[in-house]
Amino acid sequence: MARIFYPCLSLVASFAALLGGCSHPTAYSSRLIPNQTSWSYADLRLLDPVDAPQAEHDLLAVYINRPSGRQSPLIDIRLDFLDLSIRKQPDVYIVFDYVYGGESQLPLPAETDLAWDALLFLPAAGEISAVDGRNQPIPGLPVRVMRDSELDSLDIRMDASALFPSSSRMTLPEFKLQVFISPAGSQHVSDTSAVASSFDPPPDPANLLLAFWNTYPAYTPAQALRRWDGAHTGPQGGRHGLSNLLRTADNSDILVILMDLKHPAWLSALDYGGDLELVKNLVSQGTIFLPEVIPPVNDPFWHEYSAELTRQFGLPNADFAYTQSGGILSANYSLLFFPKLQSTPVSPIYRREGQRLMPLPMPLAPASQPGLQPDLNGLSLEQRRWLIDTAVNGDSSQIVTLGGDLVRSSWGSPQIARAVFQYIRKHPWIRPLHPQALLSLPARDMDPALPVYSATVFAGLPRSEGFDQLVMSALDQHAQPAPNPLIDAAAQAYLVLAPPATPASSEYTALQEIYARQINILLAAADWSQDPVPVSSCSLDIDLDGRPECVLASEHMFAVIEPQLGALTHAFAIDGSGVHQLIAPTSQFSFGTGDPSTWDPQLDLAADPQVIPGAFYDGGGPYQTELSGAKLTLSNPASGRTKSFTLLPDGLRYEVVSSGPEAARIPLALDPWQRFAPGWADSYHGEAIPGGWSWSMTPGFNVSITTDARYDAAAFTDTSEMMNRVENPNTEFPPGHYMPFPMAELELPGDLDLGLDIRIMP
Repeated sequence: MARIFYPCLSLVASFAALLGGCSHPTAYSSRLIPNQTSWSYADLRLLDPVDAPQAEHDLLAVYINRPSGRQSPLIDIRLDFLDLSIRKQPDVYIVFDYVYGGESQLPLPAETDLAWDALLFLPAAGEISAVDGRNQPIPGLPVRVMRDSELDSLDIRMDASALFPSSSRMTLPEFKLQVFISPAGSQHVSDTSAVASSFDPPPDPANLLLAFWNTYPAYTPAQALRRWDGAHTGPQGGRHGLSNLLRTADNSDILVILMDLKHPAWLSALDYGGDLELVKNLVSQGTIFLPEVIPPVNDPFWHEYSAELTRQFGLPNADFAYTQSGGILSANYSLLFFPKLQSTPVSPIYRREGQRLMPLPMPLAPASQPGLQPDLNGLSLEQRRWLIDTAVNGDSSQIVTLGGDLVRSSWGSPQIARAVFQYIRKHPWIRPLHPQALLSLPARDMDPALPVYSATVFAGLPRSEGFDQLVMSALDQHAQPAPNPLIDAAAQAYLVLAPPATPASSEYTALQEIYARQINILLAAADWSQDPVPVSSCSLDIDLDGRPECVLASEHMFAVIEPQLGALTHAFAIDGSGVHQLIAPTSQFSFGTGDPSTWDPQLDLAADPQVIPGAFYDGGGPYQTELSGAKLTLSNPASGRTKSFTLLPDGLRYEVVSSGPEAARIPLALDPWQRFAPGWADSYHGEAIPGGWSWSMTPGFNVSITTDARYDAAAFTDTSEMMNRVENPNTEFPPGHYMPFPMAELELPGDLDLGLDIRIMP
C-alpha cells in the first residue's frame, strides 16, 4: 500500500523508553478525530532546501491548518519530502512552542531554535509518543498519522487539548514548531527545518510552466493516429500520445501550453482525425493554451499567412507566439516563446526592445536521460529539486519549465501523466502558471548581442541567393489582387521546409536545400496559369538546381519532367473552375521524418528514401532527352529502358518500353491547398472506373488514370473510419494509411511494356 495509516494514539510512555523501543500506550481520550483536511497554498508555512544526504530524509515543505478555527483544539500538520519511500521511512520529531518559556535542550544530538513546550515523536515503525519540556509523557493526546509514499507526504492530525497546562483551556493559541528528521531507529539528525509559525503567511511558491513542443508532427494518417494515442510507443512500452496529455490535464484542471499545435499542417491532421473539436473545447475552457506559431523567417507576410491558415480552423487568436528562429521579434505579440539550450530548465523572463521573451530551456542532455523525465512516481527527483530550489531562492522572476518535446518525452503516457498532474495538484508549493501571469512577473533586460537561441538547437532555412529569390518571388506574387492557388501551394511548401522542432543536423539542412527547389516549380506553374501558352523545352532550369528540366505545356496542361530521375515530378491543369495540381513529389508535404542514416544528399531529389520524387521514378537515371512537338522521349542506354510523355488535349499519355519488368508509382496531389479548412478530407474520393481509377474532389474536379496494366490504388482516406479510435498494434493497415496528406497513389507492379493516360475531367 502506498498510504500507511497510524490510528489515533495517545502514547504516554516516557521519551527515553521510546527511544529504547520499549514504549507502551496508556489510556487516551476517546474523542474521535475527523478525517484530515484538504491542503491549499494558504496552509503552507515553510519551504526547506534540498540538503539531506538521502532523498527519503529530505524535508521540503511544512503546512499548518486549523480545520475548525482557533476555537477548536484540532490541528493539522503536513510534511512534504523529496522522496518518502515506503521501504525507508524516517523517524520524525516535531517540537512545539505555544506558551512563554520552555525547554532549550533536545533529547537529540541537535539544536533547536525554540524554547519548546512539547515534543511529538513519529517513528517509522512503532508507537507514537509525546513528552513535555521536562521529558514527561503527555497523557491523552490523540494523534492520527498518514504516510503517503505516492505524494511523498506525511499528514498529522491531533487533538491538542492535552498540550495545555490547564484542562479548562480548550483552545490552542498560535504556535511555532520545528521539525527534525532522522533515519529509522537512529538519533542522528539528517535534516532540520527552520521554525514555522501557525500565523506565518505562506512563502512564495515555485513558478512552473508546463510547455510542450513537437506536440503533433503528423504528416500521414499513420502518424496522426500514433501521435494522438499510439500503441507501444511510450517509455514503458505502453500507450503514448497527445490525447493522453490533454485528457489528463483536463481532469486535473492544470493548464498546459502546446507551443506549436497551431502549425497549420498539424491542425489539418487533427481535423482529419476528428480530434480538432476536443482541442477547441479544451482551449475554450482554459485547459490548454495555444500560442501563434511564427515561421522561421523574419518577414510579417509569413507570420500573417500562417495565422491565416490557422484561423480557418476556428481557433482564437493569441497574444503570445512561439518561434524557433533566433532574432525574430514582433510587436504584434505581448510575449514570445523561444527555445534555448541550457543545463537546467530554470530561466527568467527577458525584455528586449520592448517585448517580453520567455526561454524554453532545452536540456543539453538527451530528453530520454534518466532524471529529466517524469516516471510512474510522478516528477523525477531532479525535477523536484529544480522546483524546490527555485522556490527557496525566493526569486519570483525565475520559472521552471517542464514538458519539452512531447514525442520523445514520457508525458504522453497516461499513467505517467496522471502521476505527474496529481503530484503537482497535491503540492501547493508548486504554482502552475497561466500564460497571462507571465506578463506580471518581473522581467530582465536581455543583452541585444545575446542570441535568442543556440544555433545548434534547430536547423534554419537554407539561405542561398537562389532560395532568397524563391521567397521574394512568393511574397511578390501572393501580394497580387487575386492570389493564385498555386502561390498558396508554394507558400505551404515553404512552410514544410522548417516545421516546428526541426531537427538540427547538417544532413537535414542538405535535405532542406534540395527540396526547397520545388517551390520555384510551383511558382513557374502559377505564372503559366496566368497566361497558358504551349511550351516544349528541355533547357529550362526552373528549380534552380543548375540543371535543366523538361517542360511540356499546352493551354490546359503543364508538366515538369526531371531527366535526372526519369520522373514526372509535377503536373497541373486548367479547366473552367481554375487551375489545379495533379501530381507532386511527396516532399512537397513531408520529408526528413525517417532515419537520418538512410539519407543520401548525393541522390538529390531522391535523397530521402521515404520520398516519392515523382511519377514513374525508377532509380535508373539520368536519362537522355528527345523532344518532338508535344512529345518527350527519355532513353537510358544502360538499362535499355525508353519512356515517353505526350500531351493530350485533356491530359498526358505515358508509355514505356523496357527489357525488364517496369513498376511504376504515380503520386497524386489534387489541389493540396484545400486541406486547410474544417472537414477538408470529406471532399476527396477515389474509385475504380472502367479501365482504371479516378481520384476526385467534391465539387467538380477529377483526374482519371486508365491503363490495361494491373494496378493497386491507395489514398490517405483509406483508413478515415479508423481515425477516431486508438491505435491497434494488431491491425494491418492498408498502404494509404502511410501516404502523406492529402495524397493518393496508383502503383503498377511491373509489366514489360506499359501505357497509361492521365486525364482531367469536369
